[in-house]
This record gives sequence, C-alpha cells and structure tokens, in this order.
Amino acid sequence: MKIRKATQKDMKTILQIFSDARTFLHEQEIPQWQGEYPNKLDVLKDIEQNFAYVLTDDEQVIGYAALQQTPDANYRTISQGSWKNNNDNYATIHRLSTLSSVRQKGVGKLFFSLLLYEAKRLGFKEVRVDTHEKNKIMQKVIAALAFEKRGIVTVEDGSPRIAYQKFFD
Repeated sequence: MKIRKATQKDMKTILQIFSDARTFLHEQEIPQWQGEYPNKLDVLKDIEQNFAYVLTDDEQVIGYAALQQTPDANYRTISQGSWKNNNDNYATIHRLSTLSSVRQKGVGKLFFSLLLYEAKRLGFKEVRVDTHEKNKIMQKVIAALAFEKRGIVTVEDGSPRIAYQKFFD
C-alpha cells in the first residue's frame, strides 16, 4: 500500500469512502459527518490546494485524507488545554477515511502513518489532528501514533473536537 496525490479521476471512489464512513459513524452513534460534510467540493478544494491524498492497494483507491499544509483556522482557539507552541508551521490531517471493505484491518493506522511520513518529508516538524469525543476508534489510532491530547477546538459547524499534537524528532 502507498499514498499518492488524489485527482478528480478518484472522485467516485472518494465519495464512496465518505458514504461508507457516514454509515459506519451513524451505526456507532457518532454524530460526526452526518450532514453534507465532507463532500465533493471539499475534495475539489483539497485537490486545488495540493492537500488531497489517497491510499492505494495495487493501484485501487481504498482511502482518502487531506494533509493540510497551512494553519487551520479552527485551531487558533483551543480550550481546556493549550498547544505546546504558537508556531503556524504545522500540517493537519483531516477527513481520513477508508472503504468499509478494509475497515478494522489496520489500514487506517497505516494510512495515518504514511501521511505522517509525508508531512515530515515535506519539512513539517509538527502535525495536528482532531476528532469527535465519541469517535473512540480514531482516538485509539491517534494515541497509538504517539499524539498528545492538547484540548478542545471548535469546527465549522460549531461542534467541539478533541485536538491532538505530535512533534517529530
């Protein structure tokens, strides 16, 4: 498995990945991604900004994520904690998800690890991420990859998310 930049040719599969994730989150009673977000416009913006990545297995797209390489406006304010620094030179992982057919096989953690390697390769010394308080699966992956819980941020829809931070050596 490897990652590559996503293109518009990947859109059909990416939208299926989002649909699979919405269904899974709904089944887990996690109110994350139950509206219009994420959608095709989010992916198009990610592609335009060079943030869109797919995970492939034998050239088949099985995962999608955005590796944002600009400061995240939602991370300017953090409550119930603080960032370890005020540096704006960090990458952020958003919208990480996989097809349901590969779920619970360690693929999400592998994808996350490959994105961390890519962030480091791009020169970032820090990566941030957030997730819903009920998304215990993602929290477990984030913890396994040695992120530190830093506090609570608020996303575009006004809902809180647990924020994490990781530094590279």
